[in-house]
Amino acid sequence: MNDALLAENRSKRGQITTEEKKSFSKKPVDDLLQLLTSPTPSDRTGAAYALGNVEPQVAVEPLCQQLSIETQLYCRIAIADALVNIGSPAVPWLIGLLGKIGSNQE
Repeated sequence: MNDALLAENRSKRGQITTEEKKSFSKKPVDDLLQLLTSPTPSDRTGAAYALGNVEPQVAVEPLCQQLSIETQLYCRIAIADALVNIGSPAVPWLIGLLGKIGSNQE
């Protein structure tokens, strides 16, 4: 598989660049919450990373809800990273998801 095709496939699964990540951090929280359910995987990924840096009471529930239904690899990674960044406030929500989240491999 050539590099361009590999990059395109990863983009379809939600992979974004560092610059794209930075652009999402400038968006208002309400916009990020809407983007978390966007039909575009890269939007969901960027929103998840940015939501990892907002108040936990705003971000944890939507991130966990999206994690339970997310199908794209890089979006799931971003959501998991955001929840790790939030830390202990996310634990009660994550306990409720144990055994309910499927698998996804590249």
